[in-house]
Amino acid sequence: MSLLCNFLVALACYLTKGKSLEEAIGLSKEYICSIIKESIDTKLGKNRLLWHGAK
Repeated sequence: MSLLCNFLVALACYLTKGKSLEEAIGLSKEYICSIIKESIDTKLGKNRLLWHGAK
């Protein structure tokens, strides 16, 4: 799954939870940044794998 797909899924989830569009975008961006950081720390990401256990 690409980063764009992950971002859009996160965005849809936050909107479904009742967040405003602006808040959902911010939270989705934070989520994407956290999974990228976690993927770097765990040596994942070489083959487009991302760690979705990020908080």
